[in-house]
Amino acid sequence: MDGSFSGMFKLTGSNYSMWTSKMGEMLVCRDLWLAVQFGGGKPDKIDASTWEVMHLKTTTYIRCFIDMSLYNNFNYETQADVPWKKIWIMLETKSALNRVFIFRKIVRLRYQDASSMDEHVNAFQGLIIQMVSLEIPLANEVLALLMLGSRRDSWETLVVTLGNSTPEGKQLTLEMPKSSLLNEEA
Repeated sequence: MDGSFSGMFKLTGSNYSMWTSKMGEMLVCRDLWLAVQFGGGKPDKIDASTWEVMHLKTTTYIRCFIDMSLYNNFNYETQADVPWKKIWIMLETKSALNRVFIFRKIVRLRYQDASSMDEHVNAFQGLIIQMVSLEIPLANEVLALLMLGSRRDSWETLVVTLGNSTPEGKQLTLEMPKSSLLNEEA
């Protein structure tokens, strides 16, 4: 994609909060946010054909940044507010299904050899943000253990060292494995 898309990334199940913020900014910068904001109710100052084109551009633009694993939920939408609301319902509402989905994502998150540790930590942080927004309480130590569990097996020495360096009776904090993993990669 050309430079006009720089900095934008595809929506996955783990980056919803960051994606909606960034996508909203991109739509505002391209004068497409009105289509999401007003949905089917056309503002008086815009003629019908311009409004239709704006919806088409907005829905197309949104779909360009949806991962294929989610794409089929949005591929036939023509009203810009509809995919925006569907995304919110799928990934933000506090339903039991969404809570299970996010919890499963964080438990199954694994470091991919082709990515950087920074990308992995950002994906983990994105899932934590979603868990907080869905009001899923997890102790800091549980998050630290999940972070350590998501590392590659070849980093087992670092995990053991970090575990042994924690004073007896003290709990791991998320910051400990996060900074250690980033420092180790550097």
